Amino acid sequence: MRRSVAAGVVGALTLVSVLVGTGAQAAPSARQFSTKCSFAGILTYKPALNQGENDFAFIKLRFTLRNCTGGTVTSGEGAGGSEDTLYCENGQVTSDQVSSKLVINWDTGDRTDLNFFFSFGPDTNDIRGVVVYGLYKGEDVKSRHFSMRAKKGNCADTPLVRSVIRGTIGI
Repeated sequence: MRRSVAAGVVGALTLVSVLVGTGAQAAPSARQFSTKCSFAGILTYKPALNQGENDFAFIKLRFTLRNCTGGTVTSGEGAGGSEDTLYCENGQVTSDQVSSKLVINWDTGDRTDLNFFFSFGPDTNDIRGVVVYGLYKGEDVKSRHFSMRAKKGNCADTPLVRSVIRGTIGI
């Protein structure tokens, strides 16, 4: 009888240690991107943005990606567009979510199509989305706190025609 009780206790302790052990394992590391690149982009607004609310503003996007690490690519170029209501005050463009598309042609000859959202604001300049076609299909796309400045115009004195953005993006 003692042996069966002892065996039951040892079995129960083994089961508990296995269950607790798997729960105590370290959590997986933060999301790793397939590649990370520095980028520079030009946003051209059609029509040019005036001070205040600008309904149905189209944004023509031109991007250059450089110094890519972690993947098979080292650089790329892309073009795309967006359309949404944008707000402009003294050269600062703001919007909660601007739905955008961009096609990147990489130095390897590969192509990546992105669907993403821009968030513009004095404290929040973010890009988040997903690769929908080509190299890295299904991967997340993210850039936080990129810089944005007026390049031609300022909304107040003259309509804002172009802005420049710079930052780092992970795919």
